[in-house]
Amino acid sequence: MIPNRVPSRYSVPRRSEGATAGALASKARKARWTVGLLAVVLVASVVSVRFQSMRVDGANSGSATQDSKVDDSSPTERNESPVSVESGLGTEEVLRRLAAIESRTQDPEERVRLIKELIRSADLKAPGCGAAFWDFALSKLTPETGLEAVLDTLGRSWGTADRSAAWAFLMDPERTSVDPHDKLGGSQFAALKGLLLEWMNSDLPGALEQARSVTQPIHRRSLLINLYTQWLASAPEDALASFSTETFDDEMPGLKTWILFMVLVEEKHPSLVLKLLDSIPREVWTHAGDTNEVARELDWISHQPRLGAAILERLPEPIARPLVSSLVRSWTYANPLAALDWLLDHSKLEATEPRVLGNLFERLAQVDPKSAVHRFERISADIQSQWAPTLTAEWAAEDPRAAMDWAQARWQQGQGI
Repeated sequence: MIPNRVPSRYSVPRRSEGATAGALASKARKARWTVGLLAVVLVASVVSVRFQSMRVDGANSGSATQDSKVDDSSPTERNESPVSVESGLGTEEVLRRLAAIESRTQDPEERVRLIKELIRSADLKAPGCGAAFWDFALSKLTPETGLEAVLDTLGRSWGTADRSAAWAFLMDPERTSVDPHDKLGGSQFAALKGLLLEWMNSDLPGALEQARSVTQPIHRRSLLINLYTQWLASAPEDALASFSTETFDDEMPGLKTWILFMVLVEEKHPSLVLKLLDSIPREVWTHAGDTNEVARELDWISHQPRLGAAILERLPEPIARPLVSSLVRSWTYANPLAALDWLLDHSKLEATEPRVLGNLFERLAQVDPKSAVHRFERISADIQSQWAPTLTAEWAAEDPRAAMDWAQARWQQGQGI
């Protein structure tokens, strides 16, 4: 007989055989349900993947079919840019793409960009191709929406493709002029400028000769100046020497042209301005006519006082004198001491307007009164007596004691205040 054991807190109670069999059956059922559920999930996943694959394949197939159907349609009917990276586009294709650009592009800058790309991709040797761009630009664009930029590109690209045909078209007023009273309008000029700038890259003498053949003086002069300005960048000495031999018909025989050329040179090649000025023939200045009008044409020199002063020193006195005051007026705020030094060194005080001198001395007293007083002693007695009170008053606002001492010293010397 087996003695009864005392149950331990760690021992597992023994079950009967019937309870054990029921538990095993229950576990088996749960296992079968779990396996079945996993199988269902797996099947559903496979079906979903296959369904998505069928949808993608179907969409791709449909897209490919649709693309094949619209390959011959216009860019407005398919989702692509009206200008693609192609070259040699004929006139009909150019017209189709210009229509697409007009209908699809609302932003003016983007429209201009697309038109310029299309110009570069077109076969401008094809009959009517250049004219197609010309007609579109003049009918759809304005100076405010990029007309000049498009015509400049047209002139350059057409000049590369067939410059003789481009020149013949652009110089024909019956085909290109928008003003029957103007043989060469602004639009033709914009395109011709681009054409000649491209022409000069391979044939500079030919480009200059074509520009000289323009009958209207104002346009001939402007085209030539644009060519010479470009030429300066590569061969300044040759360009200046050649420009001095050009003849221009205007009311101040050649001088206005020189001044206009000088303005462009100052913008793009400022270091060449003085060399250009020195190359102007003396007879051009002697036949200048109205010196005040010439001075007005040169008034821009005051915007850069140091360069302007160097220019002014080279001008004939009748033309230089009216420019002194405008130069000193600008220089007063930039560097008043330099302005006064220049006036003294070049004896230009008498040529300066009294009000301009007054502003100069006021500014000097505010910036550096001691230096102003030192320079004041170099001025003639007449001018000293005229402007000493102004200098004293402005100086007194900054340093009353020093201003009073200076005024007393002048008084004791009999110079007045």
